[in-house]
Amino acid sequence: MKKVIFGLLVFLLALSGSFAKDIRNVKIAVVDVQKAMLESKEGKKAKKEMEQKISYYKKQIDNLQKKYEEIDKQLQSPVLSEAGKKKKLEEKKKIEEKLRNLQLQAAQELNKMKIEAEKKLVEKLKKAAERYAKRHGIDIILAKSPMAGIVYANPTIDITEQIIKEMNK
Repeated sequence: MKKVIFGLLVFLLALSGSFAKDIRNVKIAVVDVQKAMLESKEGKKAKKEMEQKISYYKKQIDNLQKKYEEIDKQLQSPVLSEAGKKKKLEEKKKIEEKLRNLQLQAAQELNKMKIEAEKKLVEKLKKAAERYAKRHGIDIILAKSPMAGIVYANPTIDITEQIIKEMNK
């Protein structure tokens, strides 16, 4: 029994020595994923498209709000008949509903655009990182972010700019 334990201990020590030697040869790099996605050509394009869509919906919402305010002012008029008030209240109600629907539609469409853009960018980033890692003999590329568990990394192993260039190819 002692021979088995001794043999196992010797084996584990030998294994840990070769493991320690191998771990020193591992080449590690980090990428600021957020920065890479935002500063790549495709990231800038996606951001511009989102801003255009936001602007489009903002104009539509502003127009509906102006109509709503106009009707509100008209309802304050002392010369407005009861039938006129009733009609204006119905118009106001319809505009409120259109406004709610438009806001919901805008939120859903913008969320969908964001998810699709992020999905494309992450895929592009992964492929760019893989190509770069293979060309430069990097074994592991980690996401640099406090959320990913990396609060600090030596700037010499940060390859964010190189990955952005690779994504733009």
